[in-house]
Amino acid sequence: MVFNLFIINDEVIFDANSYELKSLKNVGEVIILNVPTSRCLHLLIEKKDEVVSRDNFMEQVWQAKGVVVSQNTFYQNISLLRKSLKNIGLTEDIIVTVRRKGFILAADTRIQPLENEKVTLRDDSLCHGVAVTSQLIVTDSPHASSSETAKTPLGNQTKLPKWLILLLIIFTVLEITSFIINWLGG
Repeated sequence: MVFNLFIINDEVIFDANSYELKSLKNVGEVIILNVPTSRCLHLLIEKKDEVVSRDNFMEQVWQAKGVVVSQNTFYQNISLLRKSLKNIGLTEDIIVTVRRKGFILAADTRIQPLENEKVTLRDDSLCHGVAVTSQLIVTDSPHASSSETAKTPLGNQTKLPKWLILLLIIFTVLEITSFIINWLGG
């Protein structure tokens, strides 16, 4: 089974389909990765206990898509990935540089692949800052206890910009006001 949704260290959800990192601590906080950066993280997760060489990254992330990039582009994407993981709330740097060999996820990194992407979050937090609003199956992981196998984290939700919400509220108030004025006047 191919997985595209992962909980990382019970702090962040990585959605490989939408290239998003979602915080489990701050509901609604999302970082959208560029496609190559997302593919780099996905490759590290797929090869969790293996060192992934620079050449392997270049081949899997870019050359497989018909794109040729410089080594500098590769290293910029790894740097961007580290910054994004930190900015979304991951407390530890999970990407370890293995000198002259490549990169690997830190040995203590907990990755829980998720089978169902239909998940939502509420603010009244229950588990790791997350409330269960729909059922989700977490695959068996050597790092997950049996009590952790049915937690429901952040799902595919779209966060509207504050200005748009404010605009919708203003239009709603104007519509209601107009209706009341017409009702009272007519």
